[in-house]
Amino acid sequence: MVGMYVAGLLEVGKNQGLAGGAIVLGWGVLFAAIAFVSSFFIAHIVTHKKIVRLNWLLLFLLIIVYAITHYRYLERQKSKEKTEQPLKSKTKTPNQVEEPKAS
Repeated sequence: MVGMYVAGLLEVGKNQGLAGGAIVLGWGVLFAAIAFVSSFFIAHIVTHKKIVRLNWLLLFLLIIVYAITHYRYLERQKSKEKTEQPLKSKTKTPNQVEEPKAS
């Protein structure tokens, strides 16, 4: 997830067409592989108590990142609502007849 989030922030798949999704997924897989390999070294070197503290820190960071992302999403939705104006449709009842306009 971190890799795909970083790829989104860096806009690595922008203007790539259909390849953009594969590029972002590739970043996610790359970061996942790095995290997987580094987790073995961290688990071997660091004590259990420090790993638990690190997990709480990572949970806190995850909550912060989620909050920021959700806030940005809500702001983007608000700006879309302001720019979109509802279309005024001219609905006519069957009884109304429009007079022809001569030019």
